[in-house]
Amino acid sequence: MVLPVLDAARLDRLIDLVIGADPLTIAAQVVPDVAHLLTPRSSFVHAALLVFPDDERDLVSALAGRGFRCSLPVPSTIVRDRLRIRNGLTEAPPVHIVHAHTTLADRTIRELEIFVAPSELTEAAARERVSETESHLAFAADPTTDRVRELCDVLSGDGMVRDGGGYNPHENTTTLYFRRPRPTGYLYRIELLCSGWYPETLADHLDEQPLAAETA
Repeated sequence: MVLPVLDAARLDRLIDLVIGADPLTIAAQVVPDVAHLLTPRSSFVHAALLVFPDDERDLVSALAGRGFRCSLPVPSTIVRDRLRIRNGLTEAPPVHIVHAHTTLADRTIRELEIFVAPSELTEAAARERVSETESHLAFAADPTTDRVRELCDVLSGDGMVRDGGGYNPHENTTTLYFRRPRPTGYLYRIELLCSGWYPETLADHLDEQPLAAETA
């Protein structure tokens, strides 16, 4: 059981970065000019990738071969819907999330978030492998409103543009996405994870009115 060649190469590239670099170097892949401002105010959580294997077990096997242990797949709704809209699909394809982690020699834990879509989406897969739209680096902000806004200002001040977000009431986490308007590499998105409910910050990020937590 093996991954498609292009997905295997993309996965290896991401793993090499995650296990071979410190958070400052990892952040510098997307925000080289402000990585030194981002990393002291947050913690690196994971790197993410969208792949199109023939069988999810091929992905698990490939990750195991690089020393990663996987969680059970869980359904993805956000990436599923984004994938459908971007590629003009009539129906939303089944997309799952596999979380994987490994422990480095210094006992540091490194994590991956892999989105798994059907290999039958041949044309969509070809486009997504080039665009890397779902690839991103995730950082967790200190849980204070001032710190979250400070990090938003750091990213926006570096030219990152807002790229959506939301609130997960099950995990009590507010998520804010940023991206480079003109990508220069395969990583150009940042996911900022904020423990807690920040309706005004999220509304400002989405350019909408604040929502009640129970309706988000």
